[in-house]
Amino acid sequence: MQSPLYKPTMNMNKVSLLLLILGVHATLSEKAYDAMRDQSLHLQDGIGWFRGYSFNNRSSKDMENPCERWKFSIRRDGRPQVMVIGCGPVRLSARYTPEVEQKQGNAFRKCCSAK
Repeated sequence: MQSPLYKPTMNMNKVSLLLLILGVHATLSEKAYDAMRDQSLHLQDGIGWFRGYSFNNRSSKDMENPCERWKFSIRRDGRPQVMVIGCGPVRLSARYTPEVEQKQGNAFRKCCSAK
């Protein structure tokens, strides 16, 4: 005979809520920039990486410095692809500089007119 204090549905709800909270925390705590990561375009465990920044499939990042928009996608053959859209010609360096603070209020398109 079960104790009147034992309610299996109540315990299952608590477990489900705990798992949901842990999943949300893991998702939100994922770092978007990693200085130690290879700067080249690559894919690891379904996450795309370009210049040290992480991307989900079919996502984009508007940058202030450099003044560019990066559009990331995974091609049908499974290889990563990034389209870099900028204001005009820029000088390329051998290695991208470490993370520069990005002011979203002055990100791509707005920063084009400032240069």
